Amino acid sequence: MLNSKSNNTLLNVGLASVLCLGVLLTSAISVSSQDSTKSRSGSTATDKPEVVTLDALGERDTLVVNVESIGESSWKVDVSCFNDEDLFGLSIPLKFTSGLRKVYIDSTIFTGGRVDHFQVKFARADSAIQRLTIGLIAALSPNAKILEPGDGSIATVYLHAEGQGKGLLVDTTTTAPQNSLLFIYSDMKDGNLQLKIYPEVLINGELAVKPKDKSSKKSKK
Repeated sequence: MLNSKSNNTLLNVGLASVLCLGVLLTSAISVSSQDSTKSRSGSTATDKPEVVTLDALGERDTLVVNVESIGESSWKVDVSCFNDEDLFGLSIPLKFTSGLRKVYIDSTIFTGGRVDHFQVKFARADSAIQRLTIGLIAALSPNAKILEPGDGSIATVYLHAEGQGKGLLVDTTTTAPQNSLLFIYSDMKDGNLQLKIYPEVLINGELAVKPKDKSSKKSKK
């Protein structure tokens, strides 16, 4: 269990270095037990490939992204999620394109959404590369009010592009230094149970490519 001094230290580090939610989550909840390099017997497991479980808890969680045009070259992007377990943190990096036009990320709103109560909410926009990193952490304490199971909006992103051209395309991505799409389940009453969840993605109703199991290998013909 994290003491108050550790909580304050981790929170200050997290808020000062919002460049990497993955690192912050790792520091805050000691990483998923699935990523441990030791087997249950306590010996180091170095001879087995890592097996990635996309979602070990109930149904597969889902990130849903819907784009709505609010002008000739302006858009509102609703980011929502379905989860059937308590979530402690979410990392959601997105990229935006509109043909050859430059896309500008104007604002990201969490007010009124499902994570409005989260202690750590940030949206790092980089219009130079048309990327947005959304990072969400309930709180760095055992009494954190997590994201309860449910379905609904967590953020709204407003964007615009210069000139005339095609509509807006959105996809998930990775952003520096180590941010990828990831949900974190953590039982704060049992410090030994933390799990990474890799949600499937729906963009404007279309299912995006599912992440691959890292232990799988392409068959050779």
